[in-house]
This record gives sequence, structure tokens and C-alpha cells, in this order.
Amino acid sequence: MPDDVTEWLAARAVPLASLDPGAGPAGLRPLKAVFQGVRLVGLGEATHGSAEFFLLRWRLTEFLIKELGFTTLAIEASAAAARAVDAYTAGGQAIPARRWPGWASGR
Repeated sequence: MPDDVTEWLAARAVPLASLDPGAGPAGLRPLKAVFQGVRLVGLGEATHGSAEFFLLRWRLTEFLIKELGFTTLAIEASAAAARAVDAYTAGGQAIPARRWPGWASGR
């Protein structure tokens, strides 16, 4: 029998059709209500190196920026990866997926 926490999570879960970066915002639109009025979002993972966590973080970050207008991003990354992300956000060239800090893990 499910406990209260499991029931609460099941009632609020938002299934995702795809973890693929660039899959578009449609599958994440139900999260707009969740993030209504939110100014700070923390994204973490239970393990380092699991492709699914990194892909989900990539999708959520893309959604927060493109759909909700977030303009500040703080990430745990190597200095080289952080410089590449900083250059991109300042209007520089696109970052190859392999340079994102672990976000393309498993790809």
C-alpha cells in the first residue's frame, strides 16, 4: 500500500514524452503552473554521470530560459565548460553538446 509521500508524488507527477534536448516545450508546459511566481530553481541529481539526470536537467534548463524567461544560470562545471557556457550566454557561438558540463552524458 502506498504511503502518503508516494500518493502525493503520484498525484503531482508530470510525465515527460522525451528527454531529448530540443524536443520542444510542449511536454513541459504543465510545469508552468508549478513554476508560477518562482524566481529561483535548483536542479540537482542523485548521481553524477547518469545520462537521464543530465538530459532532464538540460530539458528543464532550456524550458526555464526559453519559456519562462529565466536569465541567470549557475551550474557545477569545470572551468573550461563554464567559460564555454559564459561565452555562449554573452552572445557567442553555440556550444557543442560535448562541451556542456556533463549534460550530454551518454550521448
